[in-house]
This record gives sequence, C-alpha cells and structure tokens, in this order.
Amino acid sequence: MIMVEVTRLHGLAGAAVVVDLGYALVHLGWLIMGEPAFAHGVSVFPGGWVPVVPAAVAVASAMIMILVPRAWRPAAVAAAVAGAALLAYSLLAWIGLLMLLMVPFGLPMPADDLARLAVRVAGAAGGGLTVLAGLARFRAARPVCPRCAARHPEVRGGPPGWAVAGGWLAVAGFAARFAVELPDLLAEGVSGPGGLGFQLFVGLLVLAGTVLPLALIRPWGRSWPRWVPGLAGRRVPRLLVLVPGLLLGAGLSAYFGVGGIGALLTGGTPAEPAAWLMITGYTVWGLGLLAASAGYARLTDPVAARCPASPATPDVDDSTAAIKPAGS
Repeated sequence: MIMVEVTRLHGLAGAAVVVDLGYALVHLGWLIMGEPAFAHGVSVFPGGWVPVVPAAVAVASAMIMILVPRAWRPAAVAAAVAGAALLAYSLLAWIGLLMLLMVPFGLPMPADDLARLAVRVAGAAGGGLTVLAGLARFRAARPVCPRCAARHPEVRGGPPGWAVAGGWLAVAGFAARFAVELPDLLAEGVSGPGGLGFQLFVGLLVLAGTVLPLALIRPWGRSWPRWVPGLAGRRVPRLLVLVPGLLLGAGLSAYFGVGGIGALLTGGTPAEPAAWLMITGYTVWGLGLLAASAGYARLTDPVAARCPASPATPDVDDSTAAIKPAGS
C-alpha cells in the first residue's frame, strides 16, 4: 500500500513538473520576446512575471517532494499554494471549455480563442496537478490504520454535516442566479447564440445546479437507485460525480468569487442589485459544490472502503436496492 501511495505521488508530481515547466517557459518567452496578440486576454490578472512565479514555485516544490523526502511538509504546502495560484490565474479556462463544447452546435471559436484556451487549460492542468501532488503527500503521511494497515481517513455512514450544508447551499446559489433570468425565460423561453447548443448549455447548467449537488450528499449519488435499469443497487463510479463537482465548483468560485465580485467592487461591472444577486449566486453555488465534493471524496475514499471497520450499513435509502459488487 505504501508503495502504491509513493508511486501515485511521484506520478502526480512528475506530471506537474512537466506541465508547469512548459507553462513557465511559454510565459517567460513572452516576457522576453513580447506577448502575441491573443495573450493579452489569457487571464483577468496581469501577465509578465505574475504567472511565471507560481509556475516556477510549483516546479520546485514538486521536484523537492520527489527528490528530498525529508523536506516534504514545506514543499507540499508550497505546492498547494502555488497550484491554487495557477488555478486562480487560469480561472477563465472552464468557461472557454464550455464555449468549445458549443462549437458543434453553431457557435464559432476563432483561432485566437483556441490558442488562448490552450494556454488557460495548460495553466489550470498544471495547477490542478500540483495541488493534487501536495494533497497526495499529506495523505501519505496519515497514520497507518491499525485495522487494515493502510492510510485512509476515518469514514462514517453518511456525509458530514458541513458537506450536506454545502450541497444545499449550491442549490440555493443556483436558484438565486436563475431568479434573475426567470422573468425572461418565462416570457421568451430558452434562446441564445448557437441555437440548440445554447439550450443544451442551459440544460446542463440546470442539472449542475440541482442533480449534481444533491448527488454529492444523497445516497443515490453513491449507489444507483432501483429505477435505473441494469444498474440498480450498484456503486456509482466515484469520479462520475466527484470530477464534475470539483471542476465546476472550482471554476465558479474562482471566476465569479474572484473576478466577478472584484469587478463589482472596482466598478468594472455596474453594481446593480441584479448583478450582485447573479454573481453572488454563482459564487455560493461554486463554494457549496466544493464543500459537498470534499465530503463526497472523504465518504467514498477507496482505501477506507476496503477497511474491515468501514460502516457496515449499506449506503442506500428507500429508493435504492441492495448494493451489489461492481463485477457481479
């Protein structure tokens, strides 16, 4: 088990070094030779040395975690901080990816936008890998469980209270955001650029504001309910729920919590009640998803699930069948 954890840590840290180094070199090249035209819109934050410094710190901290195990604690903290800084700098990546999904439905994306998106995604990927490497190093330092000789968090039969509160806060934030648009939606229906693509986009947003946060905190987000043909009672794949929760939560929190509220406070966006309600709703939605996702990740920890002392009560409610092994 320890070797598995070390291998995972080295894999994450090694990947972070490669991506972060490439990202730092690109921005360093722009700093020396001048930025291309599209680079001026890569981030809501200034360019120059601003993205180079956290990328360099991320590379150094990831390498220290691999090469100097004794210095893991400050290196893991530095990795988490530098990775979070890169994620914040690249907070526009997620909205660019959403726009990319709408290209097949008639919404064009110019070449400059694609180049800009590639840089943003590289920064977000590098930041995410660096944060995960830091977290993996902290997980590897957990005490060994006396029952199964593995390292895992203590789990309970259901999500912690703060995670449940986060899930419902996410639903409330979604409701606040769409309350601004409700009169127009009732009068005109769902219409916008891209036609069908925009309608699909709105539909996905509705699911992400209702089904996703509840799946993170309710039993049917961990085992398929009985009305799902062929899957009733089986475990829901962990990453199917966790990855969207983390990505959307981080994107909403960073883009609207940092960029949106910052624009309201500095006058970049008119500080009207509707704008405050929409941006605050997005921010609460994102923060709630992050809290619910953290609780889901802890509750579904794969190592803890194999511990003999894991909760014996099936993680189901009245709408689910008995849990079956994934391979049955």
